[in-house]
Amino acid sequence: MPVRPGPGLLHHREGHCNDDDASIHPFAPEICNNTDDNCDTQKDNAGIDDLCGAFDQSHATATCSQGQCKLQCSTSWYNVDGVFNTGCECQDDSWELSGNGDSCNAAVDVGDLADDGKTLNVSGNIPDVADMDFYKVRAIDNPEAGAGGCDNFSFHVRFVDNPDDAFRLKIFKGTACAGSEVMCDGDVSYTFYTDYRETPAAGQPVGECPCSNEKVELPAPPTCADYGKTPPVTGISCYDTITPEPVGTIHLGTQGANYCQDDTAYFIVGVYRLASKPVNCGYYKLELSNGVYVHH
Repeated sequence: MPVRPGPGLLHHREGHCNDDDASIHPFAPEICNNTDDNCDTQKDNAGIDDLCGAFDQSHATATCSQGQCKLQCSTSWYNVDGVFNTGCECQDDSWELSGNGDSCNAAVDVGDLADDGKTLNVSGNIPDVADMDFYKVRAIDNPEAGAGGCDNFSFHVRFVDNPDDAFRLKIFKGTACAGSEVMCDGDVSYTFYTDYRETPAAGQPVGECPCSNEKVELPAPPTCADYGKTPPVTGISCYDTITPEPVGTIHLGTQGANYCQDDTAYFIVGVYRLASKPVNCGYYKLELSNGVYVHH
């Protein structure tokens, strides 16, 4: 009686090239798995849609490399959800696309912000945690009207929208970036204001509430005759025992009020994404204001 061939021999006679895996045979679909699925002696040798499945090709191309389907995103696009078939679904914000705002020295100039209650909003997204957005604003301290009023200068930055609480602020006072003063780093809001009054434990009251723009003219310094002295030898002061105030004006303001000085300043507002938060394509929204939030 002839010997019936075993299962392995039968598979090979039928064209199977892997006796241990029934899914590998001449009619099997080729998929991206670094395996010769259809027994044609080549691995992963089909179209990318067959190998990896359909994907959104609007802003992406794909390859099968070492058994893995990989996306290559077009410039300024990102696959932030990590899903292959959605393609590269997230685009950089308009600042990044225009080449502005991607460094402190190239901060987007959003203009002036007067202290009469002005507010402006800016928004963006940061799909790459290595990036930051930067905005430059000049906060203007207008002169106060009358005497004994309160200064209105109160520059404030806060997030109106902060998806997943992932965004933070880094703010510089001045425009020199590295040479400017870092006012905050890692906060979700920031305020620089002079519209307040405090009396330290020792010293004069600080703040500009109330304050005055009045200037007091000082008298001319006394002469030698005012002291009943004879003019001394040339080069020797008559005021060797009494030092007069300098000639000119000083800012004394009104009694009980500080002087309303001009605190106009530039600020650079940086926004970055926390590395500990999952990347998404959500847009943050910032509110910048001056004179809106008071501290009297």
